[in-house]
Parts: sequence; structure tokens; C-alpha cells
Amino acid sequence: MAETLYMNCEETIQEVREATYDDVFVKGEIIGNNYVRLKNNKIIDIYFAYPGGEAFELLRNKKVKKNSLGFTVEEKYKDKNFKTHESFKFLKPLEDYVYKRTTYFWSKGTDTDGENVSDYDGSGRCEFINKKEFLKLINK
Repeated sequence: MAETLYMNCEETIQEVREATYDDVFVKGEIIGNNYVRLKNNKIIDIYFAYPGGEAFELLRNKKVKKNSLGFTVEEKYKDKNFKTHESFKFLKPLEDYVYKRTTYFWSKGTDTDGENVSDYDGSGRCEFINKKEFLKLINK
């Protein structure tokens, strides 16, 4: 039977390599939540929201790579104005999933703003939620 899992995954910063806004990216602090939809253990959508903020799409319809402990997913994008790299490793040691996220974001400076960089690792635990809760969280 085809199954879709929905998870709410709080994220805590583990290591900051570089951050333009270093007051936002603080080791040990909760940076936000990842909202995950995993379809048939194959295809994943991940949305992210900073505390009190609206959720935005990080990954959409990405194929996961399964392994004996869980699964991984990765996305890279680059053009002259932006460069991003997202990597998630989900493990299921017992009942719940835990995960590690490595993220890099760079945007070119504009007339009003300077260059923006964030490069950090985060991790957390995921709790299972239902479809209704998931849709409510990503459509706040």
C-alpha cells in the first residue's frame, strides 16, 4: 500500500561556518522547523519556517536515496545571483526520525543590500503529524 508520511522537524543549529546575519544563526539555538512530506519512501517535499514566519519550499518532488538506517536527499542550484546547497540525512534509530541538515546559501549584493551568505549545520528530531496538520503548517 502506498503511504505518505508527514513530519514536523524542529531544527537546532550545531555549527555555523559563515553567516552575514550572525545574530540569526547562533550555535545551540532553534533556527526553525522543517515540514516534511515523504511519499512511498521515495519522493520528498521539505518546507522550512523560521520561528513565527511563513513556511517556504526548500525541496520539491526530490527523489531520496535509501540506506539501511534511513534516507538522504540533496539539492544544488547555482546561477550568477544565487548559489544554494541543501543536504538532509534522515535516520530512524527507533520510532522517530532524527536528521542532520547541511545548508549553504549565497546571494549576490544588490543596490539596496549587500551580499548574503549563510552556511551552517543543523539537526533535530521529527514528530509524525497528519496531513491536515502538515497543510496547516505550510500554509500559515
